Amino acid sequence: MMLPVAMAVLSACSGNSSGPSASGPSTGPSPTASGVPQAVRVVDRIRVGGRPDGIATGGGSVWVADFDGNTVTRIDDGSGRVQARVRVGQQPIWIALGAGAAWVTNFGSGSLSRIDLRSNRTVATVPLGPNAEGVAILGGDVWATSNLTSTLYRIDPATNRVVKKIVLGGDPRYVTSAFGSLWVADDSRSIVLRVDPAAGRVLARIRTGDGSIHPAAAGDELWVTNYQDGTATRIDPKTNRVLGSVTTGGGADGALFDSGAMWVVNDEDYSLTRVDPTTGRVVASTQVGPEPRNIVRAGGTLWLNLAGEGKVLRLLPV
Repeated sequence: MMLPVAMAVLSACSGNSSGPSASGPSTGPSPTASGVPQAVRVVDRIRVGGRPDGIATGGGSVWVADFDGNTVTRIDDGSGRVQARVRVGQQPIWIALGAGAAWVTNFGSGSLSRIDLRSNRTVATVPLGPNAEGVAILGGDVWATSNLTSTLYRIDPATNRVVKKIVLGGDPRYVTSAFGSLWVADDSRSIVLRVDPAAGRVLARIRTGDGSIHPAAAGDELWVTNYQDGTATRIDPKTNRVLGSVTTGGGADGALFDSGAMWVVNDEDYSLTRVDPTTGRVVASTQVGPEPRNIVRAGGTLWLNLAGEGKVLRLLPV
């Protein structure tokens, strides 16, 4: 989700209803208007309400953050049944599973919520900085970003306290752990930063496309989606050099590498694109519905949240 730093702008953008009509994806592999085959078919639509944004998987469940409802919905990844709704902070935006809990960044309240996996309750709240956004797990620690303070925070799960702050500058958004490092997308400078978690220093600043937002590991490469120009940048983590880029669709947002394919969610043109990572070419694409945000794999299917419909879709590749 491309959230501007200024909340006034956020409010204006969140109600956007422009874009292609969303009548639902095709159920077969017929070509799309762009001439590429369909990527997926929908097997289930699960209403979670509000504006689902962050999504994660773990413990036999899919976890969905409702940005408007200040809750996280837990869904059984086999049956699709809603198991629990957990109250967290204001405007929850991203989720990571690990270190014995589900960790949720709260954009509005500038905090991190810890959800106990057994009781489905928030058991701790860690103050961060305004516009807390990305969160990832690495080396038994939790790492989270605040884009208004330009800071990456290290949280000790044993104490639920911030134990290190790394000022990155710019506008750090989402973060992922891969290749022994933390990778932080900075959309205002259109770069991704590679951070050494032990030393707490930036190892590299790598130029991406316009408006870098989501880093994701893809085999032996790192990919970064770029919201403003609708592309994904491919990076070699051995050299920190850009290998190339691919145009995926308007508002390139969430990304997932699964079963040899790179999946990119395109928020502005309501589509899900499948990219062949060996060639860097789009091989399939499907219109999925208004304002798709992010994607995970769980229980043998793909799961995609639609902020514009308040739903989570279960998808099968075709």
